Amino acid sequence: MAICALVISATSAPRPASAAPISDLQSQAQSLAQQVNATNNRISALAEQYNGAMYEQGLLRTKIKATQLSIANDQTSVTQNELLLREAAINAYVNDGASTASSTIFSANDNQAVTTQEYHRVAANTVADAVAGLTTAVDQLNAKKASLKQQVASVEAQASAAASAKHLADQLSADLSSKLASVKGALAQALAAQQAAIAAAQARAAQEAIHNAQNGGGSSGGTPQVPIIPPPSTGHGSQVASAAEQYLGVPYVWGGSSPSGMDCSGLVILAFSAVGIGLPHFSGAQFAMSTPVPISDLQPGDLLFYGPGGSEHVSIYLGGGMMVEAPHTGSVVRNSPVRFGWDFVGAGRI
Repeated sequence: MAICALVISATSAPRPASAAPISDLQSQAQSLAQQVNATNNRISALAEQYNGAMYEQGLLRTKIKATQLSIANDQTSVTQNELLLREAAINAYVNDGASTASSTIFSANDNQAVTTQEYHRVAANTVADAVAGLTTAVDQLNAKKASLKQQVASVEAQASAAASAKHLADQLSADLSSKLASVKGALAQALAAQQAAIAAAQARAAQEAIHNAQNGGGSSGGTPQVPIIPPPSTGHGSQVASAAEQYLGVPYVWGGSSPSGMDCSGLVILAFSAVGIGLPHFSGAQFAMSTPVPISDLQPGDLLFYGPGGSEHVSIYLGGGMMVEAPHTGSVVRNSPVRFGWDFVGAGRI
């Protein structure tokens, strides 16, 4: 079923909300939430791939600079040796060995019978060797530079691909988040309609009970009484409450569900995960999954919901008239007196 059709059917249909559309909406919301989480995980992975590519690129550029500096130093040294050798060779040839003492290359030769031609040959060969060495060094430099440029080009291509993928993933996440928000809105309306129907039935039942009591307890028909039957204790409520209090002082983070930051439904997720129960990250969906609990039967670990269909806020009952909650942006997880104000819509047990 398309998202648009789903939202339209849930928001524009004149009939009262039933369990089936609420279930469908809840399923769609959970499915989209899972897609958003998976996409966000992919975005994180792509971001790290991008960071890795840029890091490798930086290493290669540093290596190129070091190689270029090393070869430049070698080239300078060879050039200096070439000039010295040429000077020594010229002196040997022109002065017939008279200035050989000026060159360390010829100073070791104590045999004055060595001819000027021999000096010239040695000098020329040495210079030729130096030139050959210089040529080899330059060739090596060019080869290294070409290889490193190829590596850098490859890394840049990887970084570009990673950045493009991240951009596409961001777009996908934004699109999914928008659809999820639409489905959540439809779900909240459906849940609100359901809750209103329950409240109306309870009000009628209470009026009927008062009427019967005023007339001696008899009843000759009419709407039957529909009391809220307390659900059985789950046995893990105290563990849930204790797990929630472990996060006291943790900052409120919109959309968060981690020990470093969480919102109201994120706190519920973490508390119930401590007893092996996974819940969706939406207070309205948590409300729909819970079993209604009368105020007189509240137990630690029960959830208190606020707003239409429980879609605006949720807290965890601790006992003794206290609850733990992640209230709003700028606050931290804290214990508060239980609120049964105008926006309180009911309690539930999971």
